[in-house]
This record gives sequence, structure tokens and C-alpha cells, in this order.
Amino acid sequence: MNPKSTGSQNAKPSFSMDDFAKALEQHNYEFQKGQVVRGKVFEYDSR
Repeated sequence: MNPKSTGSQNAKPSFSMDDFAKALEQHNYEFQKGQVVRGKVFEYDSR
């Protein structure tokens, strides 16, 4: 975008970082090595 562009850059986000952190706290995201989960692979690290 160029400096004269307007749009969502200046808009107040409807979902803040605090809201996101609170939403994550409400779920259990503990995974074990070798556990089978459903979903789409976003990134694979072979460490």
C-alpha cells in the first residue's frame, strides 16, 4: 500500500491481542510426540 492509501490499517481491531490470549487460555493445546491429530500441516520441523 502506498502512504495515501486508507483502509483497515487505521481501523481499530475488533479482536485484540488480549482477547486472543484469553481465547487460547480456554483450550487445552498440549500435544505429545507421536500423537495423531486432525488438520492441515502448516509447517514441519524434523528436530
